[in-house]
Amino acid sequence: MTTYRGSIKAIVFHNKADNFGTLSFAIDGHEDEPIRAVGILVDPQKGARLEIDGEWVSHPKHGAQFKINQFSFLKPESIEKQVVFLGSGLIHGLGLSTAAKIVEKFGDKTFDILDKTPERLLAIPGIGQKKLDVIIGDWKKHRGMREAFISLQAWGVPSALAVKIYDRYKELTIPIISANPYKLAEDVWGIGFVTADKIAQAVGIKHSSQDRIDSGIIHVLQKHAENGHTCMPRNLLCTDSAQILGVPVADVDKGIDRLVLTKKCFRDQVYWWTTDQAEEAIFLAQFFFEEAKLVQLLKRLRQCPNGRSSLDSITDEFISQVAGKTEIKLSDSQSQAVAGAIHNKISILSGGPGTGKTTTLRVLVQICELSDRKVLLVSPTGRAAKRLASSTGNEASTVHRALGFSPEGEGVYP
Repeated sequence: MTTYRGSIKAIVFHNKADNFGTLSFAIDGHEDEPIRAVGILVDPQKGARLEIDGEWVSHPKHGAQFKINQFSFLKPESIEKQVVFLGSGLIHGLGLSTAAKIVEKFGDKTFDILDKTPERLLAIPGIGQKKLDVIIGDWKKHRGMREAFISLQAWGVPSALAVKIYDRYKELTIPIISANPYKLAEDVWGIGFVTADKIAQAVGIKHSSQDRIDSGIIHVLQKHAENGHTCMPRNLLCTDSAQILGVPVADVDKGIDRLVLTKKCFRDQVYWWTTDQAEEAIFLAQFFFEEAKLVQLLKRLRQCPNGRSSLDSITDEFISQVAGKTEIKLSDSQSQAVAGAIHNKISILSGGPGTGKTTTLRVLVQICELSDRKVLLVSPTGRAAKRLASSTGNEASTVHRALGFSPEGEGVYP
C-alpha cells in the first residue's frame, strides 16, 4: 500500500543486490537507519549518491520500502563520502586506504583531477603506471555512464529506459543518440519509432531529417505487418508515411530509395488482386527474404516425385458423389478447390469469413477417407488445431506435435 510519493537524496549503503534487485540506502542525515529501495538501477556502487524520485510502499514480507521511478547521480559532497565512494569497488584494486590517500592529497579537487589530469595520481604512494591505467579506464567508464544518464534524463528518458539504452551502447550512448536517435528503434527492445521520435525532438533533430524519414517509413511497414501485410504498394507507403511524418511525399519517395540502397528494404513487382495488375511493392528486408525462402520451399515440395500417385485415381465424378451423399452442395469454385487440392501437391484455400472454407475442407477430408486415404490435420497453434478438429470432426494437432518436435531436450517429444 502506497503511503506517499516524494523525492529523497540518499547514499547506497551496500551493493550486494544486482541491477534489478533490492538495495539498502541511507537518507541524508539518517545514515544510521538504512532503508530498502526497489527498482531498476545501473551499477549501484556502494557510496554512490543518488537523488531518487518514487513512492513509499508497504511490502507484505519486507515492510516499508521505497519504489524507484526515476534517479539521478549526485557527487559525494564531504571528504568522508568521497573516500567511501572511491574505495567502494568502483575502481578495481583501489581500496579505502588508497582512496583516503587520494582524497587527503587533492581534497575537493579529487574528481576534477580524475577527470582532467589523472596522471597526478602517480604522486600517491602505491600507485604506479599499471594501477593508474586501471584507474583511468574504470573512472572513464563510470564518468561515461554518469554523463549518459544525465543527458538521457535531460532528454526526458525514464530511468528504466535509460538503463536499457546504456546497457546497449555503454560509453557510446551519447555520441550515437546525438548523431541518430532513431537507431534506438532498431537496436533497443521496447523502443519504437514514436519513443525515438520524442527523444530526437529533445536532442534537436530536424523534423525533415533523413534519419527521421527513413525510420518513419520502416515504422509504417512494421505497423502494416502487424495486420498481416508483408509489403505495401509504393504509392500507398509514400502517402501513409508522409501523413504520419508531416513531410512532403517526394521526401518519403527519396527515403524509400535510400532504404533500398542500404538493403534495409527491398522492392519487387507484386500482382494485386484488388487492381488486377502488377505494381511496385516495398518489403522490409526480413519479410522479403522470408517470402523468397517460402517460394523455394514450395517449389521443392511441388517438384518432389513421391506421394501423389494414390490420389490420381480420384475423379471429379467421385467428388460430386461424396458431396451428394453428405447433402452438401458445392459451388463451382468450391468443387474446383477440392479437385485442386486432390490433384495438386500444394493447394492454398483462402477467403474471408462465410466464404465456404470450412465446408470445402470438410468435403475434402471425407473424400480422402472414403477413398481409404489417411488424412493428417495440423495447425500452427493449439487453439487453431481445436477449431480445425471441431469443423471437420477429425483429430487435429499442432504442426510441431505432428512432427514430434520439442524446443526442449533433444528436440523431439518422448
